[in-house]
Amino acid sequence: MYAHILHNRPVSEYPDLPPPEVTTLSELLEALDKGTKELRGAIADLEKSDLEKPCLGERSVAEFLRIVMRHHT
Repeated sequence: MYAHILHNRPVSEYPDLPPPEVTTLSELLEALDKGTKELRGAIADLEKSDLEKPCLGERSVAEFLRIVMRHHT
């Protein structure tokens, strides 16, 4: 979801995306790894000038990334 927001910014609210369909621990770990790679790629694609641009609601990209880091670590 975080990568989706970065790729589609600015957005007014969190998107209503379905959770990954997983039934085993192995599938869960694969989905987590995939999501982490997508997020890292979305962050790597940012330019320094993007940090002050709108991202989610009233939040800038920089503010959104601080939220992401708190939730992701």
